[in-house]
Amino acid sequence: MKEVDTLSDTSIYLKLRNILRIARQAANAAQLENERYGIPKIFSRKGIMYYEYPDGRITTERPEMFERGEE
Repeated sequence: MKEVDTLSDTSIYLKLRNILRIARQAANAAQLENERYGIPKIFSRKGIMYYEYPDGRITTERPEMFERGEE
């Protein structure tokens, strides 16, 4: 990995840390809400999409609830 220079203005790092904290909290809240509704978590490993259900089951098959309906 290529190293980059450190910025002299440390306030940028503090702002970035705050943004990441807010984003992490929002993602955690969304995951908890999805779990309540039985919506699986989605993640990718080596380019393969996985779906993890609240009961712990993991599959690569796209759940029906993610299919778009005919309009």
